Amino acid sequence: MWSNGEIARIAAGVTGDVVHVSAWLDEDKHGRRYRDYFANARSYTTTNVGGQRGEGAEGEIHLDLSQPLAPELRGAFDFVFNHTTLEHVQQVDVALENLFSLTRSELLVVVPFMQVEHWECPSYGDYWRVTAHGLTQACLDRGFEIVSLTSNHNAVWPIYYCLHARRAEGPPTAAADLWSATATPEGFGFRPVEPGHPLMM
Repeated sequence: MWSNGEIARIAAGVTGDVVHVSAWLDEDKHGRRYRDYFANARSYTTTNVGGQRGEGAEGEIHLDLSQPLAPELRGAFDFVFNHTTLEHVQQVDVALENLFSLTRSELLVVVPFMQVEHWECPSYGDYWRVTAHGLTQACLDRGFEIVSLTSNHNAVWPIYYCLHARRAEGPPTAAADLWSATATPEGFGFRPVEPGHPLMM
């Protein structure tokens, strides 16, 4: 529910060509399709890679995130949306490069950070958990700036991170700095627990 709220908030302002990468059935698990979130988009395309989770939606693109992106897909969309897929791609660096390369402008990526290991044989395995530092560095490496990087209520081990980023017009901004202002003098950093949080009790 939390990530759907974040997606809905961002998607409402998107007016260009959208691609939902690894969309499966394009369902949000709460009775809606993600296509409906992007009501103001000029176009909406889905991709899948086959297997048990299948392909077949009209106009859908076959896209394997573990393989280099086809030249004709580079910069083919204004907005790239990808929800809880990166943990299932063994070649995560290739997958990240593909997501950033697909967009002319912006992307929205949701990843689990603390979630039970999950897989479906033989469709997909579960290989990674991406951190806030990992998402931030991915942006810095590719000339993107972070519009927002949010997590749900658990301040120590966020269940999800939601990254909204866009191509930077100039050098990366200070807001994209990897290092927490709350790091200790020894250089250690952490995501603090707010007083009263259940993990403090």
